[in-house]
This record gives sequence, structure tokens and C-alpha cells, in this order.
Amino acid sequence: MSQITPPPSMPSKPNFNSKPSINVPLPKPTPKPDSSIFGGKQELARSEFRQKLMGTEGWKASERAGLNISATERAKLEKQIFSSSYGSSISKSDLKRGEAQLNQKIYSAKTPEERNTIRKQINFLKKLGGS
Repeated sequence: MSQITPPPSMPSKPNFNSKPSINVPLPKPTPKPDSSIFGGKQELARSEFRQKLMGTEGWKASERAGLNISATERAKLEKQIFSSSYGSSISKSDLKRGEAQLNQKIYSAKTPEERNTIRKQINFLKKLGGS
């Protein structure tokens, strides 16, 4: 019996195990810039955190979150979420803990307006954290 060969226009079986013959170096991914209030640091002193929260970083984060709140309301939110039990510095994990506290607070909210405000506050904290 003779072996059947494919016509010249059709390749035989594709070889998926072979490496491509073109040796082009892949571009290295550029690291994503830290857009959080921390600016690449793991934690900030409470006074520096409060200053940034009251300044343009806090204002930009509130605007991105769709929650235009004044500087005094942002300071009030900071005192409410980050009590003195967090110590003299606020870290990224403390920010996540604050988000978790607000998530729990949603369940105890009585009106849809309160829930909506809390959701916006959570979104604000996420924008502060760089999410």
C-alpha cells in the first residue's frame, strides 16, 4: 500500500511544540505608578495623612468617587474611620480595614440615602488607596 501525501498547498501537521524562529525580545512591562495617597510608601504619619486628605489628593479622590465633600467633612470621615486606636501612622492595611468597617455599616443603615452615602464613602477610600 502506498502512503498518501497531502497536496503541496496544504501543510502536513502543525507543530505546536516548536519555538518561533523570530527572536524578538519582549518589551518589559512598565510598573504602574502609585496613584494612591501613600505615594509608594507603606504607611503615612497621621498628620501627613490628614494633610493630604484635606489637600488636593483628598479632593481629587472625592471627585473621582463622585462624592464632592468639603475638607471638613473629609477630616470628620478620617476621625470616624481611623480612630486613635490605629496609632500614629495609617497604613494601606488600615485603609482596607476602614473599607471593611464601612461595608459592615451598610447593613445597619436604615434608609437608601444612608446606604448610598456609605457606598460613596467606600468608593472614596478605594480611590484614596489607588484602586
